[in-house]
Amino acid sequence: MLEVVLRDGGIYYISKEQIEYWKILYPELDVESELGYLKEMWSVNAIPRKTAKNINKFINKTLYDLGNTDRRT
Repeated sequence: MLEVVLRDGGIYYISKEQIEYWKILYPELDVESELGYLKEMWSVNAIPRKTAKNINKFINKTLYDLGNTDRRT
């Protein structure tokens, strides 16, 4: 389970099942590392924090974008 800080200062828990699902959807990514980066970014910057309502949508879009980016350029 991963905990991330929300915009209102609350905590959102990302389950192991959700992480495993994202690993299946995005096998080209190190999902746990990417989530760790987002967690750290949100812990030190209040501005980009998300609400409980839209955090999963944001994470999914971020992982999708990372998986579809040509990182060689």
